Amino acid sequence: KVWSTINNTHFDPTFNGVDWNTVKIKYEAQLGNIKTNQNLTDLLNRMVGELKQSHLRIYPANAISINGTAPTDLPKTGNIGLDLRLI
Repeated sequence: KVWSTINNTHFDPTFNGVDWNTVKIKYEAQLGNIKTNQNLTDLLNRMVGELKQSHLRIYPANAISINGTAPTDLPKTGNIGLDLRLI
């Protein structure tokens, strides 16, 4: 799912010069060695690390909370913090 999401939504159609299909094959072959959720998280982070983008990382759902609230429990609305005015 992670590979497909990046494949379908990544802003750079060249994947920063990485052959993203080869990355899929490389990491898919390693899935049989996964024993824990942490092993899976580590594998997925190595996979997305192939793109060499500093702000792209995989976090397990239980690793992130905002004031004790899981992200899945937060409202789905918000803003980007930008105020645009015509002067």
